[in-house]
Amino acid sequence: MRSYTNRRTPFLAVALAAAFGACAPIDDAPAGAAAQPQLSLPGGGGPACVFTCYRDNDGDGVGVGAALGSTYCSCGAGLALVNGDCNDSDSAAVARFSCYADGDGDHWGTGARASRCAPSSCWGSGAANNPGDLDDTNASVHPENSEVQGDGLDNDQDDRVDETEFLYSTAGYNNSTTGFDLHARLNASATYNDGTLYAKVTWWTLANSAVTTTTAVLTVPHTAGVRDVTIPVTGVAAQDTGTVLGATVQWQTRLSVYGAPGVYAYIARAAPSDTYYTMTSPTSTTDAADARWNIVMRALEDWDDSEKGAIHEWESGWRTTRYGVTAPATAWCTEFYATMAKDDLLYMNPLDEGALDLAKETSTTPMSNWFGQYPGMLDAMPSDVTLAARAPGTWLGVDTDGDGVMNHTQMLLAWDTSQATPSFWVVQGNASGNNGARWLESGHGQRVGVARDNATNGNGTRLVHFAGRINRGDMLDP
Repeated sequence: MRSYTNRRTPFLAVALAAAFGACAPIDDAPAGAAAQPQLSLPGGGGPACVFTCYRDNDGDGVGVGAALGSTYCSCGAGLALVNGDCNDSDSAAVARFSCYADGDGDHWGTGARASRCAPSSCWGSGAANNPGDLDDTNASVHPENSEVQGDGLDNDQDDRVDETEFLYSTAGYNNSTTGFDLHARLNASATYNDGTLYAKVTWWTLANSAVTTTTAVLTVPHTAGVRDVTIPVTGVAAQDTGTVLGATVQWQTRLSVYGAPGVYAYIARAAPSDTYYTMTSPTSTTDAADARWNIVMRALEDWDDSEKGAIHEWESGWRTTRYGVTAPATAWCTEFYATMAKDDLLYMNPLDEGALDLAKETSTTPMSNWFGQYPGMLDAMPSDVTLAARAPGTWLGVDTDGDGVMNHTQMLLAWDTSQATPSFWVVQGNASGNNGARWLESGHGQRVGVARDNATNGNGTRLVHFAGRINRGDMLDP
């Protein structure tokens, strides 16, 4: 740090500066350092200003070694006011942090955490904040990546190569009360280069995830060399509040059966697709049902963006501004729900607009307070029966560590009746430590996640402390 001493009043220093010219160059200036003026007081009283400088060979503003005297009026080229550079030959590395080695610079590390010389955080200079890179020699392989068409690599590290991915929209793709379209993006070269395609679609409702429906082989019109195709899914049972579903596609190769003209056999081709999540349109025309549709579809699109590295909570002291978070201890999960919902649930935002309120920003409590201000909207310690009655988009305040205190916000997608133990599907922000799925421990911090939770913690403590109903106008909708 700079040491500054003014031996006389500011007025005297100004007067002396006007009366005396610059001194001769300082004898102990390092090689390459610019000549720096020294102001002398009458009678040899010493310099009028004092700086302590350190040699800075890489010009990153952080020096090394012993102090180079204290006769400078500033630190020029080759010098720095701050000492402690861990690598004075690399301007991108200034201090030591506990990081993972990142050999390919994709911000995903590998190996054991160790003290490494890095810039202002585990970001760059061969360092990353989180592990998980399965190929640290190739920056196109890490868990936050999209598949690269035809490169033969598992770019997103999900144990599948060049699998089909999906496009998301808050408006969905031809979503109705009983079906939707899959807007698929092809990555396998053999499929991408074919004309007409053949596929089987497997879909399920999250409310009954153990029961799946697989279609007969569908003929999918496609122009060779075009990545995007559309596949319709029909036959979903209509629900008043809308139904959240998952779906995958398995492309098929069609083979002629020898000796049987016009008869074909089909075999699975390449890896199955990613899972696509969407919601059927509600049969109800109430404002509350419309609000649920909007809230859930926004959240699912943001989940897809997060899977592809576009949305996350950044590491080490600074955050994405996507959800308005600023404080280091922000309850980012709560900000996520508020941002997805506040256009439909008016004025709901735990972070004050236009003013930083740390008491609100670092707690999940404001969300329960918001729901609690409307009579009948907030269920405390809801039972399985109560949770089963809640519809998609419901706010959940949960206790993930079993200490009896709500510490996390989730958005309910469905109560799953097909599981041996009570469970429910959620989409959530800042998901680290809550579910252990593969989207945890992002190289950039925490991400949006879709997962299934049990109704109780491992110690039997009730997970959900609050369930907030949807309020649109004066309407309550379970």
